[in-house]
Amino acid sequence: MSCIRKYEKRLEGAKFRIINELMYKNQEIAPEQLLEYHIGYRSQTHKWPVNPINAIIEHLKTKEYGKIADVGCGEALLAQSIPNVCSYDYYPINESIIKCDINEIKCGDEEYDCVVYCLSLMKNNVGAAMKECNRMVKKNGNVIIAEVLSRITNLNEFYTQMLTMGFKKSGVLAKNDFFIVIEFVKIKECDRAADIFLKECVYKKR
Repeated sequence: MSCIRKYEKRLEGAKFRIINELMYKNQEIAPEQLLEYHIGYRSQTHKWPVNPINAIIEHLKTKEYGKIADVGCGEALLAQSIPNVCSYDYYPINESIIKCDINEIKCGDEEYDCVVYCLSLMKNNVGAAMKECNRMVKKNGNVIIAEVLSRITNLNEFYTQMLTMGFKKSGVLAKNDFFIVIEFVKIKECDRAADIFLKECVYKKR
């Protein structure tokens, strides 16, 4: 790799980190920043030991979940790999993706058999998002959450909090030093949002 390309890669990474922090803080970004974000995101995934979305895709290929919602879908890789996927994102990159707030999805009650959140729970308190998820997914339906492991202070506490929202852990699909992919099953409805706090994703200053 040439020196120029190395500097370009570093610049892509720096732009990605800045824009990613803005998105975690729910700040608006310009269309050109969205393109820079996805370029930087793709570059970052090449450095990961495992891309969580690939683990989710491989898992879903072995199941028959029916209708699936991919919330915070990014480039909608799930819909490109699995049938019957509806893609949602606050920053849609094309017309096939439905613009949404993660706490207020435009869909019917219990419309989905499975709801996926792959690195998309960007708010510090995701209780409202999980209440909306409970509304979206059918009884005994599944919820798959991929998250940066360091954002979850205590896994057992997280599982307990999810249980108060009507979701019981059914298994861990993948886990390494960076990420964890957890599958839950909806066992009951919930009528209010409990506090479920995740650490803010902040990058080290370079």
